[in-house]
Amino acid sequence: MRAGPAGEAGTLSGLAGDPGPDEAAGGQARDPAEQARQLCLRLLTVRPRTRAQLAEALHRRGIPDDAADTVLARFTEVGLIDDAAFARAWVESRHHGRGLARRALSAELKQRGVDGQDISAAVSALVLGPILLALNNTATVYVPAAQVAPGLHVPADATLGGAERLRGSQAQEDSRTYRVWQKTDSVGGPEGRYLVDDAGAAVWLVDPGINGAFKTRPDGTQVRKFDAPKATLMSYIIKGMLDRKLPWGLVLFGVMIAVVLELCGVSSLAFAVGAYLPVASSAPIFVGGLVRWLVDYRMRRALREHHLDEETLVAESDKSPGVLLASGYIAGGAIAGIVIAFVQGVTTKLDSRITTWASDHNPFFAGPNADWLALIPFVLLAGFLYFTGRQMRLARKQGA
Repeated sequence: MRAGPAGEAGTLSGLAGDPGPDEAAGGQARDPAEQARQLCLRLLTVRPRTRAQLAEALHRRGIPDDAADTVLARFTEVGLIDDAAFARAWVESRHHGRGLARRALSAELKQRGVDGQDISAAVSALVLGPILLALNNTATVYVPAAQVAPGLHVPADATLGGAERLRGSQAQEDSRTYRVWQKTDSVGGPEGRYLVDDAGAAVWLVDPGINGAFKTRPDGTQVRKFDAPKATLMSYIIKGMLDRKLPWGLVLFGVMIAVVLELCGVSSLAFAVGAYLPVASSAPIFVGGLVRWLVDYRMRRALREHHLDEETLVAESDKSPGVLLASGYIAGGAIAGIVIAFVQGVTTKLDSRITTWASDHNPFFAGPNADWLALIPFVLLAGFLYFTGRQMRLARKQGA
């Protein structure tokens, strides 16, 4: 059982009070930075600790603040101190082991000196994780193995996972229990997660709801899949590196393009994002950048008589209320995407009713004019962003 805050304080105090090997031998004082380094290493050997816990231990030992800050900064730089990783491990352990909720976990991490941003990122997984799992399960399609890999059997040297049954609507068709086989090559059939029987024959291919390829169940019902292009790209890179099949020629070609762009004064990151994202995603980004350029252009003209340098102008631009509104747009878009995916994946009857009503009463819902309906709120949001970004310039004019 992990000790509570009081027990940890006692442990810290006890370890901090232990004499070092040099002091026990000769009683000679060592360099404060070396003392701090040795003490931090001893404490981290016992178990992971936050930076605040180590700072408290060094303070109890009488280590000067400048020496303690130097050592803690170095340990953080090399990864020996990682409050974000500590928070994630703490949430996973305490939530699954003790069943603690978000508020209790946040209080415990705050007592241990974890930053609020790291706490929010760690405990948010308790909310987003079940949502993503639920969405994935509702759109999962169990494809008959005979359809994609006829006669596929598990190799003799393959390692099988635990027992698993079909879930969702297809569970009524087959209630048997299978073993899980994670196929990692394309020999005899596509790679993926298979359910195999006692004889080792593949019966079902589990096509996930997120980034899945099969959108039709064996009974003919259609399933809406959820795309995650960034996760797909990262999976390709990871698989390529682990399997030693990464197309290094293309990677090096991209590196050379980035070098040429940087030498020409063009941001290679912006170019890469534009090349990576589809037009449907990059076009709104371009419009947002155009709005930001217009706001900055008007602001520079209004502040021309003040003869401000470039750094000051950029700082003034970053203070614009439009920056905060744009951040809200990003957060709102992410939340709206989760809500829409939840409605489509979980409340399928409600989604079907909305689709039926829109098809019968909304002439812009489908067909060649469907995009015009989405363009109206987009133009309104872009215009509102522009006028919000100009508020600081207008307020400056009124104050003058």
